[in-house]
Amino acid sequence: ALASYQIACKQIEKLSIQYRSEQSKLALGEETHEMFVGGASAAYQLFQLTGDPDYKSVAYSFAQRSKACVLRQILSDEKAKQFAGIPDSMLTLESKLKLDIAFYQKKIREQQTTDGLSDSSKIASWQSRLFSLKRQFENLVRGFEQNYPEYYRLKYHYETISPFDMQQQLSESNLCIIEYLLGNSALFVFILSRDIFDLIYLKIESDFVETIHELRASLVQRTDSSYINNAHILYQKIIVPIQPHITNKKLVIIPDGMLGYIPFEALLCSNSSGTPNNFRQLDYLIFHHQIRYHYSASLMFQSPIRKPNNRYRFVGFAPVEFW
Repeated sequence: ALASYQIACKQIEKLSIQYRSEQSKLALGEETHEMFVGGASAAYQLFQLTGDPDYKSVAYSFAQRSKACVLRQILSDEKAKQFAGIPDSMLTLESKLKLDIAFYQKKIREQQTTDGLSDSSKIASWQSRLFSLKRQFENLVRGFEQNYPEYYRLKYHYETISPFDMQQQLSESNLCIIEYLLGNSALFVFILSRDIFDLIYLKIESDFVETIHELRASLVQRTDSSYINNAHILYQKIIVPIQPHITNKKLVIIPDGMLGYIPFEALLCSNSSGTPNNFRQLDYLIFHHQIRYHYSASLMFQSPIRKPNNRYRFVGFAPVEFW
């Protein structure tokens, strides 16, 4: 099963390369997310059966790929525009092939879904044309790999970073990375610091997503009792299970799915329902940990270090109104 998930996810990554629009790539990510969750689940089950810690690393690679696959493509498209020396003809051909591939894929899909009226000869002709276009695209990508390796690496070469390599690159001894992978029925939590790499599997209850919605609504609508209740419930569900690993640690949180909509700083470590109006005395998570966020571990460790720009010496903040 694990090998099947590896193959399927590899095909998803190849497919995302051929998509041209940002919307299409994001839609692909949403539709195929459970495939990466399934791969992580298969690896976790093998870890449970064998005790081999390498399977935890395999599970983590699925978590990284589920996020980095689409995000990296979108970011790479922007960064790739900065490259010089690549002939315009190759870039134009790259764009045209992606458009043509998408066109024939759509034509075939539409013809195949025509109830009882599909034209097999048209489908065969389009499939032949599609095969030829994909071969041309593969040859073009090989040309990028051989002649423009940095452009190829940025746009077409998927890499995840191993837990060991991440640990070697962590600059702070008290920094802990918490990466979530949220599926329909399970939540995987990966915890990584200089001396720890662990995976915790949590079963998702039917009210989990509803609790997230209620917390968001309470923050927008300022319903105090609902906020206090749901902020503590979520703390118990997604922080308490990992508490032994994060004591006195600074946290880098990499959320997934609906978890990306909640402010972890505002989760409540204790139930303060008896004092709903005294917000200064609430036990917020931010009182126990410094917290920052990132989109993906792969992007976090592969991003170039930026030199500080001392040109500007002013920062301004303004209130945000949610609608």
